Amino acid sequence: MFADILGFTALTEGLAKRGAEGVEKITQILNTYFSLLIDIVHSNGGDVIKFAGDALLALWDASDDDLLLSTCKAASCALRIQEELSSMTSQDGVKLSLRISVTCGDLHIGIMGGNNGRWESFLTGKPLREAGVACENSLPGDVMISSDAQSLLESISVSVLSSGGFFHLKSISARPESMQDLDDYMFEDVPAKLKNFIPVECQARIDAGQLGWLNELRRVTVVFVNLPNMNENVSMVEAQQIFIDLQDILHKYGGSLNKLSVDDKGISLLAGFGMPSMTHGNDAARAVLAALQMHRHVSMAQWRCSIGIATGKVFIGIIGSEQRCEYTMIGDAVNFSARLMHRARGKILCDTSTKKVCKEAVIFGEPLVETIKGKLWPVIRQQKVTTGSKVNCSGSMIGRKEEREVLAQMASDIAMQKENVNKIIFVGEAGLGKTRLATEFLKIGKERGLNCFLASADEVQISTPFHPWRSIFQHILGVDEFGMAGNEFNRRYSDSGFKADHQAMLKEKLTVMGLSEAFVKLTPLLDSVLSIGLEDNQRTRKMRGEIRAKNTQKFLCEILRLYCMSTSFVLVVDDGQWFDSMSWALISLVSKIVPTFHVVLFTRPMPSPQPTEFKNFEMTCTRYVLQSMTDEDCVQLVVQILGVDKLPLAIEDLIRDRAQGSPLFSSELALSLRESLNASGENLSSQLDELDLSNFTVSDTIEGLITSRIDRLTASQQLTLKVASVIGREFDFLLLIQIHPTENESSIESDLDVLRYHELITPCRNGRETSYIFKHAAIQEISYSLLPESRKIELHSRVVEVLELQHGNVHITLHPILAQHCEKAKIWDKALRYLSSSGGEALRNRAHIEAIDWFKRALHAQTLSSAMTTEERASLYQKLGEAQFLTGDFHSCQLSFKQALELVGRAIPSSRHGYWLGCVKAAVEFVLIWLFPRLWRRGTKEGYLHLIQIYERLFHFYYYLGNPLKALYFTLQMLKVSVLKEATTCRRLSFTSMLGLALQVFGMRSISSWVIKQSLEGINAQSDVSSQAKILLWGGVHKFSLGRTDESAVLFKQSLEFGRRIGDQRTVDEVSFNYGLQKYMLNQYECAKLWAQKIRTSTEKRNNWQGELWGLCLEIACEVRLERLSRDALLSLLSRLADHLRFSNRAIPSDTLLGMSVMAMGWLKVGERTKALACCSTVGAILRDYRPVSIHTSWALMTLSGVVKRLQEGEEGSREELQELKRSIELVLRRSLRNFQILTMRKEAVEKC
Repeated sequence: MFADILGFTALTEGLAKRGAEGVEKITQILNTYFSLLIDIVHSNGGDVIKFAGDALLALWDASDDDLLLSTCKAASCALRIQEELSSMTSQDGVKLSLRISVTCGDLHIGIMGGNNGRWESFLTGKPLREAGVACENSLPGDVMISSDAQSLLESISVSVLSSGGFFHLKSISARPESMQDLDDYMFEDVPAKLKNFIPVECQARIDAGQLGWLNELRRVTVVFVNLPNMNENVSMVEAQQIFIDLQDILHKYGGSLNKLSVDDKGISLLAGFGMPSMTHGNDAARAVLAALQMHRHVSMAQWRCSIGIATGKVFIGIIGSEQRCEYTMIGDAVNFSARLMHRARGKILCDTSTKKVCKEAVIFGEPLVETIKGKLWPVIRQQKVTTGSKVNCSGSMIGRKEEREVLAQMASDIAMQKENVNKIIFVGEAGLGKTRLATEFLKIGKERGLNCFLASADEVQISTPFHPWRSIFQHILGVDEFGMAGNEFNRRYSDSGFKADHQAMLKEKLTVMGLSEAFVKLTPLLDSVLSIGLEDNQRTRKMRGEIRAKNTQKFLCEILRLYCMSTSFVLVVDDGQWFDSMSWALISLVSKIVPTFHVVLFTRPMPSPQPTEFKNFEMTCTRYVLQSMTDEDCVQLVVQILGVDKLPLAIEDLIRDRAQGSPLFSSELALSLRESLNASGENLSSQLDELDLSNFTVSDTIEGLITSRIDRLTASQQLTLKVASVIGREFDFLLLIQIHPTENESSIESDLDVLRYHELITPCRNGRETSYIFKHAAIQEISYSLLPESRKIELHSRVVEVLELQHGNVHITLHPILAQHCEKAKIWDKALRYLSSSGGEALRNRAHIEAIDWFKRALHAQTLSSAMTTEERASLYQKLGEAQFLTGDFHSCQLSFKQALELVGRAIPSSRHGYWLGCVKAAVEFVLIWLFPRLWRRGTKEGYLHLIQIYERLFHFYYYLGNPLKALYFTLQMLKVSVLKEATTCRRLSFTSMLGLALQVFGMRSISSWVIKQSLEGINAQSDVSSQAKILLWGGVHKFSLGRTDESAVLFKQSLEFGRRIGDQRTVDEVSFNYGLQKYMLNQYECAKLWAQKIRTSTEKRNNWQGELWGLCLEIACEVRLERLSRDALLSLLSRLADHLRFSNRAIPSDTLLGMSVMAMGWLKVGERTKALACCSTVGAILRDYRPVSIHTSWALMTLSGVVKRLQEGEEGSREELQELKRSIELVLRRSLRNFQILTMRKEAVEKC
């Protein structure tokens, strides 16, 4: 019986696009289907003999039974399979169906091969050929039987003659009784001779008891060979000779024969290059060369041969069920190589991936671009082999003479206490030796007596604020987090008495260092860095968000300042590309304040867009770019690693040709040489001299090199390495033991010793004896990639379970790590909890970029979790919007806030009419709530607090956007909810002042002034400093807009004082911009420029896009008026503003209008009329759909009107467009001049000038 699954190819192609996860999903679906098929076959007395991709072959032995009875059993089994499985649908919605054929007669069962004791079984005969043809002539859901089977079943079945001489079986009247399942052999019970039929790559792991760990995902070159004329008519002797010759060729080139099949299309072989324990790095080239030799050998024997080759990531492992299974390969590369084989027609075809990696070894013909079963892929036809010249690559690495001289000079300057020692940045791609240079500088620093600290970042901890600083501050403050081992520490960590003692010791240490009492009271803030469970006190408990982060930064900076008073401080940063934004901000801050603080940074090129904090720091540094190292340096590095005096010339040539200037590649090549020879010292030198390089190949890629090194390990060592990679680049021995499948401590410890010897891992630098780190991130990543998804999920789940069990009430600092593992384990309920907590902590510590990432991931997790209520989802969107607002990303925050409001049933109106009705309704409800508070249904105070925060942020958004109606709507909503929440009087007064601003833009100046006056008079007796700062800010803006600049200046200064006192940087920035704008309006350009520079400095540190735009615009406007800046300097500012607008998706219309108006003025000043005109065109397009009414946009348009007037004087072709723009500007300004008296004063002053 031959059963072919239909629809699986379409399913495979769809899932293959998902990468490794999709490949494993294919395997899971296939195993599920095969398990059901195998159960039915066994229950009907059959035995599954072969798997062929998505097909299955089963036999019913009739040697001791009546042929009629066996055929009846097979036919009954086929009908039952169609009844139970004919319309099975996969989880992805793809319908799977079957076509089945049943034949009977004599089959020949034999074995072929024997090369290195490896045998393959095969079946051949008329029934097998008929089964394949019958399936091809059937439809989904059919059971086709041969004429011989029909003759036997004629009296007990109903069948219809079909095409090809086969019969469509409809039913059978006398089904045999189900038979018991056949006895199954377990691998442990397989006789020794039968092991010769098991692929060699499986043997070691089976012997090690790792049957469940055979599955892997790895890059393999697949070779399909077909001999179409070789069938049962060929003599067995001749077939055996051809087959063993092909086995010899495959073995010679390092391939592994995976499958032999015989059908109506002849004999087919499936082989893989790069299989487990058989990786050579250049496997694609080996596969092509093996194919050439096989094709040549078979052709010389006068047989036709077609070969298809494809390279890609495939699943390698077990398919089937516990009763019957097979070790095979599944993936797109397998399917495509089979298609190429069928299309080859006596030639060799390969895909572009194979050609790309072996083009130096083989010359290919012109590509044949054809449709292959629905795929338009270029097909490459091989023609001949060449020994063409090798490509010489310039190199780089061990020497690094210039870089070491720079580092040595810097160390000497610091040691001699020279002033203005430059900070240094080394930038280089992965594998160029940055970590080695960092180690070299630490050595130089130690020799010079410098106080050097290493801050090594971790990709897993990239969203954890201050993580690279943790070990440094633990050392400075005498806090040894790892001074206690394992479970003892975990028990004490959660002990409140221990925490209190620790906090008391910290306070004493801080006092001894000379910190003031005010700072000592902020000791709990240090927990975001130290991670030792410090609990908030009454003072720090009130600090939130920006205020908390600002105070934490100041505290850390003060500690470093005092520490550096008696000694220099050299910070060596490794893997800077994984630094979090808070760590960058701290480096920038300390660099400006502490003169004896020095930085040496090693990083990969930063991703675009670069973190603002890094850009600010980079501007103060000397930057060096690491290049590839020289050929001689590559050779010397290999000599050093091998511990020999010199290398044979042939090996030196190999290094020059293949290392490509990569230190990592060179070192991996050296280790690969050492491990393959398994020798050292003089013995190694002699073996190197005798080494036949024709039998030693090196990968073309680092991935191939590392994989080949991993494959040389024992099965136990490979498993330990893979399990450790799940924990992360850095892993703890105690945790590894608890998640390892064997849990054999001595065996795991022995494995780690071997891994250390092979330089795959090394003891960690953090001082823990039980902690290890992968020698390079690439080793961890490649080891991890070899695990199938199901094993990754299992191990990540185990990590979560162990960490939670160890730590009981898990401290907040572990939440980011647990969140990562929960995500990868797909434990979405826990992932959601830890992601939300990590986001909240990041927001609390002012790490806004990291907070956005955490909350977005949490929102993704909640779509896959059932553990979140609607209110909790709304809270997540609110926090995400808050983080986006604080980075100036107004577009995104608006969408997040709207989503939050919709979730709690407070959808925002969709039309202008709806906003008017909403304003009226909110005003009426406010009065009713005020008059009859007890009759109003109240929600939770926390829910109302979230609503107030959302409404307040949306007011800000629409106020600066210049949309008075929406600003008024959200102000009234704020006031209404504040009464329900029973907010403090000062808080309500803050909202009332916002209402006054909203009323002003409607022309209600008298009412607006009265409302603002009431707000200002009500703050005297209040203690809510944050609300007072906002009331004074809005009061100042109101007075400023009315032209009462003396009064507004007083209010602005008071607001600044309150904002700085509590660390509310957003309020400080808004006050600074408005105060600076006021100075500009009063022609005090020098003073306005200083305020603009303050805004830029502040907002660049915090990655606040809008604030940085304000500062740039105001500074450029001042420089144009002052006329002191050189043309080049002004051009630099204009280019920066242009880039700021061009490369951000955060700009709202009012921001774009402001930026373009100021740029137009600047471009005109430097004589770039064309660019000025382009800016005017952009503003004109905005004004067609948007009529802003705010003092800031009105100032920008007033500035632009002067530019338009000057442009009209000389632009003949654009006068009509400029005239239209002028009318639009006048229309907007006409309304603004009525509402904002300061604009009238400014206009008169400009006209007078």
